[in-house]
Amino acid sequence: MDDYNDNGYDDADYFGATQTKGVPASSLDGDVEHQVTLRIRYKCEQGEHMAVCGNIPEIGEWKKFVELKWTEGDLWETKVPIQTRKSHFYYKFILMNNGEKVKFEEGVDRIADLVILPEIAHPSQSPDGVHKLKKGKYPLKFVELNSEWESFNVIFSVFHPLVNSDDQMRLYSEDPLFKAGSYGNPPIYMERSVKSKSWYNEKYGEGVKPYQAVVSIPNP
Repeated sequence: MDDYNDNGYDDADYFGATQTKGVPASSLDGDVEHQVTLRIRYKCEQGEHMAVCGNIPEIGEWKKFVELKWTEGDLWETKVPIQTRKSHFYYKFILMNNGEKVKFEEGVDRIADLVILPEIAHPSQSPDGVHKLKKGKYPLKFVELNSEWESFNVIFSVFHPLVNSDDQMRLYSEDPLFKAGSYGNPPIYMERSVKSKSWYNEKYGEGVKPYQAVVSIPNP
């Protein structure tokens, strides 16, 4: 983790935070130890690389940054999972060049809600070898967040028991940012979820698969 003051940045800027400047992470630690992998797709030019900062100590509390490692497909990710008992935290990605800040992501700060994120398989192996994770008295939950630069992916979900095989579910919006059936844009066709959702199971029974569509929205 690098201290941005060593690079001459102004402490008053709070290293790029916007709405969450000075806002602490959740004050209540949970009874789960989260192992969080942050990942962003970005094609860097020669000498450039990516970093992340946020409002928990593990990613600098908006005063320091953590450099990310490049992986195939221009995906940049945390070198080892972030370990925290916080239920959520805020963060942003940073474009760097030879250790110097080039640009922060514009728009609102990203939110990692670790409670609602689904658990992934244990990432025991990586190109660098076995992750050396700190083990404590709390159960571990492994999660990941995959991002695009200065944009958010929003998942729309709806359940409807369509009867006919040729019936379709479409997404429309009057907001031009959605580009879904407005301002000359075609509607977005929703597809059946591959996996059933637990909250649907509780309401409708086992094996219910909703229709879903993922929409990328610019930030801001």
